[in-house]
Amino acid sequence: MLPSKRPYLADEELGKKDDDHRPRNGRNPLSRAKQWRAPRPRRLVIGIIILYLIYLFFKNMPTDVPPAVERFNPEFARARQGSGKSLPPAMPSPVTPANGPPPRPDSQTDIKEDFYYEGEIRFKSLARTLQRFWKPPSRDGTSTSRAVVFAGSNLRSVSDLLPLACRMATQKINEVHFVLMGRDDVSIEGIQRVNGIKEDDCPIVWHVWNDVHVEILMQAPSGSSGSLIRLIRSLEAADYLGSTPSLTIELPPRVDPQLLHFLQKLKWPPQTSSTVTLRRRIQPDYLTPVEASLRTVEAFYPRNPNVTHVLLLAPEAELAPSFYHFLKYTMLKYKHSAQTKRTPCKLLGFSLELPSSRPTDNGPFAPPKSEQSQQLGGEPLPVFLWQAPNSHAALYFGDGWADLHSFLTNRLALHRPTSEMSTEEKSISKRYPAVMEYLLELIRARGYYLLYPNFPERGTFTLATVHSELSQPPEEFLHDGQVDSTTALESSINQLSAEKHLDQASTLMPLLERFSLSLPDLSSLPLLSYGGEEMSDIMCSQGTEEYAKKFAIHYGGCRDSDLTDGSTRLFCLHERESGEESIII
Repeated sequence: MLPSKRPYLADEELGKKDDDHRPRNGRNPLSRAKQWRAPRPRRLVIGIIILYLIYLFFKNMPTDVPPAVERFNPEFARARQGSGKSLPPAMPSPVTPANGPPPRPDSQTDIKEDFYYEGEIRFKSLARTLQRFWKPPSRDGTSTSRAVVFAGSNLRSVSDLLPLACRMATQKINEVHFVLMGRDDVSIEGIQRVNGIKEDDCPIVWHVWNDVHVEILMQAPSGSSGSLIRLIRSLEAADYLGSTPSLTIELPPRVDPQLLHFLQKLKWPPQTSSTVTLRRRIQPDYLTPVEASLRTVEAFYPRNPNVTHVLLLAPEAELAPSFYHFLKYTMLKYKHSAQTKRTPCKLLGFSLELPSSRPTDNGPFAPPKSEQSQQLGGEPLPVFLWQAPNSHAALYFGDGWADLHSFLTNRLALHRPTSEMSTEEKSISKRYPAVMEYLLELIRARGYYLLYPNFPERGTFTLATVHSELSQPPEEFLHDGQVDSTTALESSINQLSAEKHLDQASTLMPLLERFSLSLPDLSSLPLLSYGGEEMSDIMCSQGTEEYAKKFAIHYGGCRDSDLTDGSTRLFCLHERESGEESIII
């Protein structure tokens, strides 16, 4: 036996404290207390129930609780119940005005919840915009205007408004219009069929805001990416009014890796109808002018030429946030209005930028001066017509682009150039893409023209600007020894000095506050020839007829006997084989 565990043999009567010598138990009392004890089943069940109740509370948290002011003040609650309206939303602070469009939601979030607003809507500028609809009152003091407009964006709201609009239209007291401005891809026929409405029973005028579709087309330069990235970022900052256009980017065979990395992380505005298409060329050799022209024209063909249009952009261009508002504002007036559909129009499209030089000889260009008018609503919008194409930033209508397809098909079938055009045949400078030459031929032969803006130089209404510090000649003219370097340098300096600052407003309200709200008629606008000289409508018709006759003989394969006075034929596909009838187009 060990000495430590041996009992101490002492007499207890002696009063000696022998606690230290008593035998100890093998287990420590403190270690026994530290041992884990399993919780009781009753406490475990109660804890699980408490956690489940907390989860249910946060999951089903009430969201219709009134504000604290109404909860503790009964007068506010009674006023709200009596009026049936909620308090107006807090106005934003005027210290930091909003200069850009609202931030776009992430693609992972629910988009529909960010589109709709349930608060009170106030149209502060509605009275000023209705001035063009004002008519002098009659003898009894009532207004002579009988137009009533119903507008709806939600399909449920449209179903509620349609019976009211149809009932008002059947009474034939007012002229009823119905405007569809929603984001749902539903046609007018589908809405009429679902709601059981027939045109004879409901004589209202339908307007569809989202029928017009725009596709953006741009070509990336070889070996550089800064200019194209700047252009795409300006497109991302624009406001598209709920209908985002499609984006098509033509890539060369040798692409800058920085551009590919940027396109990989590109987040185009999240819309179901908007897409980004990349097309990379395989052919490593440089393109000829004909091949480059075909590449540009074949990159787009309108699915519906009446409502599908193409916006042609150059890499060195940069657009303002409100450029799409101007596009839609002018398209609805000059392409889709009832007045335009009744009268024939030669408008091929319109440009967003005003060039500082003529595209033919790089000479300085002086736009016509706009006439000052004292009409109600401000001076007219400074625009003019010009028989000159534009490749920096221009929108071409779908029917005009389809006509360009047919024009090039017949043009190259009868007269395909084996080498480059001579100096006498070429009218457009080599600073511009080769497709501009064929566009100019089509414009002169058909009598087309483009709409150009002419905003004041000191104003802030510039919708598009062209940067020349990163510009380079087109690929088809990159290794052309006939280009005069001195002329190109002078034109670049002139372009750099004429560069304008973009308008940073997200809407057209600053533009409409100065100029008239109603766009002028095309017949009242000045018309310029492709060389920049002002001419009348009669001179334009005579010049078109003369050029069309020369073009048909030189390029169209026609003879003098095939053409008569006033003929608009451009191509004569004569018999190629015996027995084949001649076809005249």
